[in-house]
Amino acid sequence: MQKNKLHKLEIKNFKGIKSFVFTPDGEDAKVYGDNATGKTTLKDALSWLLTGKDSNGRADFQLKPVDKDGAERHNLETVVGGKMMFGENTISLEKRYYEKWVKTRGKAIKEFSGHTTDHFIDGVPAQKKDFDKKIGDLVDINILPLVSDTQAFNLLHWEKRREVLLDLCGAMTDLDVVATTPEFAPLKAVLEHSTIKDHSKKLKAEQKEINQELDGIPARVSENQNNIIEVAEPDKKEKEKYKKEIEKRRLELAQVQSNEAASKKQILVNEIDAEIDDIGYKHLAKVRDATSDATSKFIEDKMGAQSALNEQLNSLMIQKTNRDGCLTNMKTLTEAMDAKRAEWGDLFKTDITVKDHCHACKQPLPENQVNKTIERLKRQKAEELKEISQEGKKLMAEWEASEGEYQKAITKIKAIEKKVVEGKDRLKAIEDELGGVIVPEIKKPDITLLEKKKAKLVKEIKQAKEGSGTLEKDIGEKIDGLETALEEWRDKRSLFSSSKKAIARIAELEKREKVLAIQYEELEKELNLLDQFVIKKVEISEEQLNDHFELAKFKLFDIQINGGVKECCRTLYDGVPFNRGLNHGAQVNVGLDIIDTLSEYYKFSMPVFIDNAESCTKVANSKSQLIKLIVDENHKKLSWELTQQKGE
Repeated sequence: MQKNKLHKLEIKNFKGIKSFVFTPDGEDAKVYGDNATGKTTLKDALSWLLTGKDSNGRADFQLKPVDKDGAERHNLETVVGGKMMFGENTISLEKRYYEKWVKTRGKAIKEFSGHTTDHFIDGVPAQKKDFDKKIGDLVDINILPLVSDTQAFNLLHWEKRREVLLDLCGAMTDLDVVATTPEFAPLKAVLEHSTIKDHSKKLKAEQKEINQELDGIPARVSENQNNIIEVAEPDKKEKEKYKKEIEKRRLELAQVQSNEAASKKQILVNEIDAEIDDIGYKHLAKVRDATSDATSKFIEDKMGAQSALNEQLNSLMIQKTNRDGCLTNMKTLTEAMDAKRAEWGDLFKTDITVKDHCHACKQPLPENQVNKTIERLKRQKAEELKEISQEGKKLMAEWEASEGEYQKAITKIKAIEKKVVEGKDRLKAIEDELGGVIVPEIKKPDITLLEKKKAKLVKEIKQAKEGSGTLEKDIGEKIDGLETALEEWRDKRSLFSSSKKAIARIAELEKREKVLAIQYEELEKELNLLDQFVIKKVEISEEQLNDHFELAKFKLFDIQINGGVKECCRTLYDGVPFNRGLNHGAQVNVGLDIIDTLSEYYKFSMPVFIDNAESCTKVANSKSQLIKLIVDENHKKLSWELTQQKGE
């Protein structure tokens, strides 16, 4: 094991210590001082030198001195230097922490810009990364608190403590534990593809699923019980009887509704209607032929005049649309030209101004530079005015083109409107001539006898239908009654089927409940075996572990009321938990026992600072360099002395 010891610690302006030199030369020592004189500050100073953190692991602690109001003192350099023996090698380390004040251009007074830290190895300046690497090559920074602080191990989370201890004692493998007890033989197959912990999680997950299903079975049974109704199974013969009777009655109804005598008379009525229609068609044809002969010439002229008029009206509509489009475009272009005139006027009125001094340093600029800038801005302004003017001329050309199209449309509209008036006059003259044409009168055929015959037949059909209405109603009511009876039979059958299914489902659920209960019990037995395995493994681990310590003993599991096993990690001394009830002196000695064992395991030791050492009547021997911090009101300033005997 590499023994690392502190030979010298020099402090300036660190926390509450203005200046202090501590030279134990690798030996055990006692440091005396009243409360708030800086005893723990020594511990923090060495920790900051090695790790950049205080002894509690905080990187953002207040390391600079403060005044009585808690404000930092400025323009002071904080220095911590240490000389240590790492095995056979002596190395000097130093850190200097100070404020940076920078004078910016244009200001006479320096400004605070933060802090910086300088690093030194054996008096030679070093980069932080090289400084940290040097220390990292000598000791494991992550392990440092465990081998230098009597409280550090027991401040870890219990799972982390347990992990450190099991690594320390080289705990037995699961297969080794299985081999100790024949009852664990079934677990060998489990360990081939899983771990005990993962297998336990798997079994508990299966139990949870079974429980969820078991919890849901009573509700599902109750739901099916509500569907059970005491009803007898309906006879299938009744169903067939109802269906045959309904079919028979529907045939009767069809025969009544057909009414053969009325159907024959309806055919005669249809024939009379056809004859009347034929007579009418022939009469209309004669009238149409006579009219066509008398008016054909006038109608042809009228159609020609109407077509010509429609063509002129369509042209008129197109030209008016073109005219309106031109007006809209001219309005848009006028607005655009007005905007360009305003833009040109605003830019023309704009004065060119150039600052004659630098905006950053406020110094005057050379006159030739100012004149060049003015000339450049004038050219730029002229180019912009020219560009705006050209855009305005382009808009004006577009406006003039639209205005020309507008005038053409107006001319065409006037010409077309004149032709429309002429077309209307010609069409009216043709219509007037057509109105004077005399069409020969065609006498309308006499269909009085046919209409009387039809009326008589319609009356006879009505009388025939009214005579069968009562019989039709009676048959319809009988059919309704039979269909109602058939529907009731189907309802009974449905209720019977639902009840039968519910009874079968309840039996199925009850069977499933028994199967799940058996499966749950089997899982419970397997989990109990896993619990016993864990107990056995931890018993062996505890026995092996506790052999590594003289004072400290460790409890790695609890047996719960239900017989289950709960992992834990508690440090005990004579049965008293380290963090509950153990006095400070016992905590120190147990902590030293743990430090000695861990130092052997990690193969290096570090100086150990013992706070409130005055409350320890006897400090156990340790392989580490011990520095006892003792509260003594007679020492208003820090003082120290070497310890004469190891373990005093």
